[in-house]
Amino acid sequence: MLRVAQPWLVAFVLAAACVPYLSTLNDYFVQEDFGVVQLLASRPWSTFPRWFTMSWMEQIWGNTPDEIRPFIAFSYQLTGKWVPHRPELHHIFNVGMHAGNALLVMAIGRAAVGLSPVAAAFAGIVFAVLPSQAESAAWITGRVDSMPAFFYLATFLAYVMWRRHGGRAWYAWSILFFFITLFTKQNAITMPATLVAYDLLMLDRTRRGALLSSLKAWLPFIVMTAGYLALRRVVLGHSVRGGVQN
Repeated sequence: MLRVAQPWLVAFVLAAACVPYLSTLNDYFVQEDFGVVQLLASRPWSTFPRWFTMSWMEQIWGNTPDEIRPFIAFSYQLTGKWVPHRPELHHIFNVGMHAGNALLVMAIGRAAVGLSPVAAAFAGIVFAVLPSQAESAAWITGRVDSMPAFFYLATFLAYVMWRRHGGRAWYAWSILFFFITLFTKQNAITMPATLVAYDLLMLDRTRRGALLSSLKAWLPFIVMTAGYLALRRVVLGHSVRGGVQN
């Protein structure tokens, strides 16, 4: 099972992730924030299923982004439905995502690599304070990076826990998290390769099992990825190209 690290280590990681961004909680909307929040907060809850078969940004920028991201769109509904003109809830959500990612990095360090609690916490702290994380934590629209990262890391951690300790629940969680990851950002299509690489590089043959057993473990992720790419081709006219539909 996943052992909770010493509370003081968790507190250090949370502090590293949250304290630098407390000053941003009252920051107003900037750049794309205005259009994103206005569009998504104005949509009724019944729009959520439709976002699985359409671009989440519609045509507010004069073109249609090649992005199917219903869960990110739904998150803006949650944080902007009642007081869309106030930025605080949006910022709190983003900082919470950033903190969650740092804790997941810490947990993966323990579960996947076998780091000591202190070393795993250090990894989480380094992740939290990297300058490259600032945009996704401080900018409301930056959620398009931190939220996919959260579910990508959660998918991987759940899969590692299943591989290390067994239990169908961990495997089921990894599949569910992967489904959410696919529909938060298209970069999630790399997950099957990540899982295959982990099995081949980090597990001995006893844990990994025979090749056929490994293929069965990877199959749901491969099938879901193929289905997602097929959906993109139907909805957007292509599978992997990024950009816009004019």
